[in-house]
Amino acid sequence: MTTLSVVDETGSNDLLAQTMNEILHTATPYVEKATGLTLPDLNVRLMDRGAAAKQFALFVAQRIQRDTSGIDLTSEDVQRAAVYPGQVEWVTYVRWRSTEALHITTDTGLPTTLIMPESLEHQKVTRDRRCLCALMVETLATQAQVAACQARFLPYRGWPVPPDPDDPIPYLSAGHAKWASEQVCPLLYPADPKRRRWHRRIARALLVGDADQRHRRQRYATEFVDQAIGAVGLTAFNRMWAQPEFLPTLEELRGPVVWKRRYEAARFSV
Repeated sequence: MTTLSVVDETGSNDLLAQTMNEILHTATPYVEKATGLTLPDLNVRLMDRGAAAKQFALFVAQRIQRDTSGIDLTSEDVQRAAVYPGQVEWVTYVRWRSTEALHITTDTGLPTTLIMPESLEHQKVTRDRRCLCALMVETLATQAQVAACQARFLPYRGWPVPPDPDDPIPYLSAGHAKWASEQVCPLLYPADPKRRRWHRRIARALLVGDADQRHRRQRYATEFVDQAIGAVGLTAFNRMWAQPEFLPTLEELRGPVVWKRRYEAARFSV
């Protein structure tokens, strides 16, 4: 049985933690059924922006160390790797308004999600249970992806730094989580969850460069997931988490037919 824990480390968000815990436990079987993935044990930590930024930067530093082990780095690479976690901490801190959740893993591999309540309040998420449900479902789906790929390429790649903006995996991950929320949330809260989502769209665009391009790519990714699952089924689709050769390219996110053709050729090749 999946163990879910929501801990308030801010000292002033006990009620929010309780509400999140209730939604997570209610949504878990729905998310497992919708995604076909087994949910891991999960910790959610409610933190202020400074603590969350530090914790996320520490995780990034650990990922960089892991993913550069055994690689011959140039002196410039070493310097970039050394300063990048500090840059991540600063960016995370200043972009708190547009950050809903930061997904990490602990030293023991336990999926953990860092959430800044002040960001949720700024985006009006805490005032709408349907929006909060969407966030919790996306959290569950994202960490299910992490477990399925054994944290090899999710929730964060440690190299190269800075990350390649054209890497399709972050878009696929976000699109899959969004798709899961679209499947599950109407079952739990039938009213239209788009009623207040303009708050979230505006907040996410603050202090973020190339927001339009990223939002378009995430929309393509969400549509890709829906069409790909419809074409090959959940079981076949979920092979990509364990077998990276089945992951779509950035171009294939816009053309599921091309991905399906390549997927079937790779699957049935001798």
